[in-house]
Order: sequence, then structure tokens, then C-alpha cells
Amino acid sequence: MTKAFQYKPEDKIYCSMTLYDACIHAFDALPICALVDSRFLCMHAESPHSGPLCDVLLCDPSEKFDDIDEEQPDFKPNDVRGCAYFFSYYACRDFLLRNNLLSIIRGHEVQKDDVRFFRKSSRTNFPVIVSLFSAPNYCDTYNNVAVTLRLDANQHLSVIHIEAHSHPFVLPNYENGFQFGERFILYYTTHLLLSIFNMYSPEELAAEDGRKDKTDRPDIQALVNEAEKERIKNYDQAIQLDQIFERRPNT
Repeated sequence: MTKAFQYKPEDKIYCSMTLYDACIHAFDALPICALVDSRFLCMHAESPHSGPLCDVLLCDPSEKFDDIDEEQPDFKPNDVRGCAYFFSYYACRDFLLRNNLLSIIRGHEVQKDDVRFFRKSSRTNFPVIVSLFSAPNYCDTYNNVAVTLRLDANQHLSVIHIEAHSHPFVLPNYENGFQFGERFILYYTTHLLLSIFNMYSPEELAAEDGRKDKTDRPDIQALVNEAEKERIKNYDQAIQLDQIFERRPNT
């Protein structure tokens, strides 16, 4: 999962695998759910169909959750996700009653209208489920407003909205600015130098300081031909060419 969502490669490049292993160890120690004020059960999804942990992370309220229909099943397979279950109002109500809880606060589904208060219990007159989502503009697609709930000292719940902000600019493939700019500097510097060198021909360079162009001499022409054939194999021949075309002084 961490590899698929780029956390592992990002940690590996920017930090170290030691830090990654420490973070995973910390994540493994996080609780699956939490009980707040002995009344609110906070979890990712919902109470499981069976077992203490089964489907806690992936269950969803049924489409007819708010409908008054006692004939609907408590749980049915979630054919949308292809895993876990849909649960009904009655399954949730009974779970709260058995465990002396007021409501379940969950964050498994994006909420277009920031937070959703589901059907209220006839016993407590409080929504049996509150769904919220704490990631604004999820996947840069949903344009949703994120929400957190605050429980104050007087046991009153308040909704806190979080707006989305533009992402900081990030270079592709985890490059830093120096790596990204280096190739452009090399490219344009090379082309600049080549443009300067190509402004004058060997004849013009020789004439500039009063010397005659030597490239028409047979021995020099033979050396040039060897260079074009990539047959320059010793230091003395290379120095001769440098002196002709780059006007290197004799040493």
C-alpha cells in the first residue's frame, strides 16, 4: 500500500529506509478506533459483520439507511467496493444500544456537503452515524471541504471546516532544483560556446593576427584528413591541430 501511494519511494529518496521502518512500526501501533467521552465511537468505517476487527475499515451505510424500512437486512455484501458490507440503520442502532453509545463518527467516504448527519435515533434524538472527511479536495477531483468535529468542555459538538489549498510545486521523479537545472545549464552553455566558436572561420582567425592560413599546406591538410578519419593517435598530432584551429601558442 505504501509503495502504491508513493510513500515508500518518497521516504527512501528524501530520508532513509530506517525512518520508513520506524514510521511503519508507529502506524502498526495506532488504534483501530477510539472511544471519545464514553459516548462516541470514532472509527474509519463501521461496526463489523462478525469478529472484533472484520470489515471495521471498509463497511458503508446502505443506500436506504435513512429510510424507515424494517424489512431491509442488517448487513448485505458491498457489491460497489467488492468487499466488506453495507449496514442498515437498524444494525447500527442495535449496536449502539448494546454498547451504551450515542453515535458512531466515521470518515470512510468523501462527503460533498462537508459532513453528513444520518438518521436520528428515536431513543436519543441524535444521529446514529456522523460521516465526515478530513482531506479537502480529495484526489484533486472532488472539490470537497474537509471537516473535523470539536467536542468542547460543555460536551457540545462543533464543525470545523478546512479549505483546500494549492499544492507546492514539486519536480517530477523526486528531482531537486540543482539536478533539474544542471542539464539545461550544460545544454545552453555548450550551444553558446559553439555559437561563439562558429562565428569565425580558421582563415579569419589566422588573418586577424596577421598570420597566413596554414590549412592549405599539404602536410597540414594531411593531418586534417587524418583527424576527420579519427586517426589522430598521439599527443604531438593533437597539439598541432590545436595550434592550427585554436591558435594555441607554441610551447
